[in-house]
Amino acid sequence: MEMRIANFVYESGSAFRIVELPSFTFMMNGANPVLTIPSAKKVGDELLTASFEQHTEKKYLVMQKDHAFVAVAFDGWSNLKREKMINVVASSPNMGVVHIKMIAVGFDSQTGKYIDRLMIREIGELEDVIGPGKVASCTTDNAGNMEKA
Repeated sequence: MEMRIANFVYESGSAFRIVELPSFTFMMNGANPVLTIPSAKKVGDELLTASFEQHTEKKYLVMQKDHAFVAVAFDGWSNLKREKMINVVASSPNMGVVHIKMIAVGFDSQTGKYIDRLMIREIGELEDVIGPGKVASCTTDNAGNMEKA
């Protein structure tokens, strides 16, 4: 039941601390007086990790079974702290877009060669899971080093 409560929090976009609000506790105890409600820390840590792993496994199963090919896109961006990130997404006509991974580049120089190696590694890891040759195309944003890759 803790995982169901946690998934409600994630899907609703609520803050993890919603589970500690008196009104939330009152509502849940009204439905089931013996229910143990997870703490905000547990929702934001242990249960979040477990939920992410379950959703990732489901995504990969869909790609393995239902789609002959997927397209992969790499998009570089910077967060508010100016840390460099790269999002990796996969899509196919019947599947829609699935977020695969966010890579924190850190202090690595984002040269064309670095991006090229990163893309080859990520496509290889994805094909290890969904099957060889299932990545049909690769797209990047128009940043100079992404284009070089």
